[in-house]
Amino acid sequence: MKKQIVLIGIMVMMSVSACAETVDNQGLPTRVELPTDDMVLIKPPIDLAQTTLTPTQAISSIAQLPASWTPTETPTKTFTPSVTPSATITDTPSPTPSITFTPTPTPTETLESAPLLSLAELAARITNLPPTFDIPPGYFQPNPTPITFGTSPTNCTILPAGGFASALQADSGLGASLGCPSGAVISLQSATQMYERGSMIWVNESGGLIYVLYGNGTFQRFPDTFIAGQDPDSGGEMPPAGLIEPVRGFGKVWRTMMGVRDGVGWGVTPEMGDTATIQEFATGRLIYLPTRGNILALTYSDSPYSGTWRVVLGTY
Repeated sequence: MKKQIVLIGIMVMMSVSACAETVDNQGLPTRVELPTDDMVLIKPPIDLAQTTLTPTQAISSIAQLPASWTPTETPTKTFTPSVTPSATITDTPSPTPSITFTPTPTPTETLESAPLLSLAELAARITNLPPTFDIPPGYFQPNPTPITFGTSPTNCTILPAGGFASALQADSGLGASLGCPSGAVISLQSATQMYERGSMIWVNESGGLIYVLYGNGTFQRFPDTFIAGQDPDSGGEMPPAGLIEPVRGFGKVWRTMMGVRDGVGWGVTPEMGDTATIQEFATGRLIYLPTRGNILALTYSDSPYSGTWRVVLGTY
């Protein structure tokens, strides 16, 4: 009961004080602290009428946010552009062209050329063609004694064999120009190459022999002096399109022996291996080459190093 009386008294005194203030002295309402149950004030009362507030303080005292309030930042929406990858370009390789090999036809002598070769042989008999090269010392081989027959000889000690005998029986003039056989038939490793105006033949005989057959029906024979590893395989010539530079033994003769290059021209086929079947006669020899498919009849002039040649139909 006493507490209530004291409280009422305080409130009456505060009302009287407020009414006694003039208009000029009015300020903010007076703040008082209510007593606790044990009549002890927690804090001494503050007379707000005696306190002068600055405009800033007055404003801040009117509205203050709680000490525990933390402003929340409004998130800003960030636009993330999406990148659509462009189509990957795939390099499509162009197809590799295939190389088509066109074989070079091997020229063969035809029947039509036989009359011309016979005329060339006849002309060569009238004109003795000396060799245009120097024979190495000691290379000369004995030449069989020439035998002249108006017809084929019939009293020969050694007879022609195989296809050679058939060729001589079919051509009596061939037997007359060659005479009697002077040796048996032999087979030797050989090679041949066709040229623009003739051919070359290599036989593995006496260290290697190279026959150059010219298109005019004459031939020359040279020793094969090519040494592998010492002589160049090629002369580095630049042949016309479709033609071939001779190499190795053929190439050495073609480059170094006078008249050979101009006589036969460039090669038209590669060098081809072969096996030659040969029979020697008194004034010439017969040679069969499977790659040619015919028999070559070589008739000597004064020696085995030069003379005339012609094609004889048949095989060995």
